[in-house]
Amino acid sequence: MLIYIINTDLEIERAFDITKSVIWNNRYYGYGEFEVYMQATMETVESFKIGKILVREGSEENAMIIESIQIQTDNEAGDYITIKGRCLKSILYRRIIWNQTNIMGSLEGGIERLLKENAIQPENNKRKIEWLNNKNVLKTGITVKCQYTGNNLGETIEALCKSYLLGWDIALNLEDKTMEFYLYRGSNRSWSQQEHPCVVFSEDYENLSTTDYTIDQSNYKNVAKVAGEGEGLERKYMEIGTARGLERCEIFVDARDLSTNEGEITEEEYNRQMEDRGLQSLAENAITKEFSGEILEFTNIYGRDYFLGDIVEVQNKYGIGATARITEVIESEDESGTYTIPTFEFDE
Repeated sequence: MLIYIINTDLEIERAFDITKSVIWNNRYYGYGEFEVYMQATMETVESFKIGKILVREGSEENAMIIESIQIQTDNEAGDYITIKGRCLKSILYRRIIWNQTNIMGSLEGGIERLLKENAIQPENNKRKIEWLNNKNVLKTGITVKCQYTGNNLGETIEALCKSYLLGWDIALNLEDKTMEFYLYRGSNRSWSQQEHPCVVFSEDYENLSTTDYTIDQSNYKNVAKVAGEGEGLERKYMEIGTARGLERCEIFVDARDLSTNEGEITEEEYNRQMEDRGLQSLAENAITKEFSGEILEFTNIYGRDYFLGDIVEVQNKYGIGATARITEVIESEDESGTYTIPTFEFDE
């Protein structure tokens, strides 16, 4: 696999043909990671540096940032270097929402404001992320009312998108020297539609060699008590959820950072913000159902027949599976071959 090294001026410095091992992991909601393992030489040690950007031949927009380097020497086995890091999305996790920010309107408009004020055109020029811009064209049709102060920017965007089953990414544009933020929705490739060819992963279709199914309710919550502004008996509370008895799983959500600003925000708007905070917390503590498997790519090829975020059909030999969303894809290449391992989540 050919890997290009990009400097902080978004210029290609050089390329390496990686013959040992490359793992490239992308995620629909959060950030992805990578690992490159290769023989260490004076040339590789001098070329791979913390903060530089890596891209793969044929997929230059999907970039990773070097964050960790390990060099191991052995007189008998040889010297090797391991380079690790995260994708471009991770740069937004380097910022917080600096000032109190009220989001009332479209989801994409709210995210655009968060990006502009905290990373693209912040008041404090030291907080600006060079080369970053907003290239989003997706109109979601989603309206939100939220308030943030001090929250991590990347975590906030990730939580908002996950609440509404949206993906997001930052693409590297070497020609224009930009890092382009955008939102997207995966395509529906299940049996329930006729717009796209259906994609099915199953041992019956002989395109799924291994599977790993997990269902986990250990962190599940279905009722939230949201505590807003005020002290003691004057503090504002709201209950979200209606579950009863043994099925009821409660969580306390401290939303003291939400404020009416002494009447500047109406009671109706404030209550909506508290409700959204409670719903977001419940979404973060939902039952998780994950299904991963190693794909035999002679029928369905990643990047041609299906993509990150797509909705597909998946089933193991025990009949477990259903319509699921691809939320993560690991691409691995080493001396023994090339492998693609998607992770499927069941939207609830």
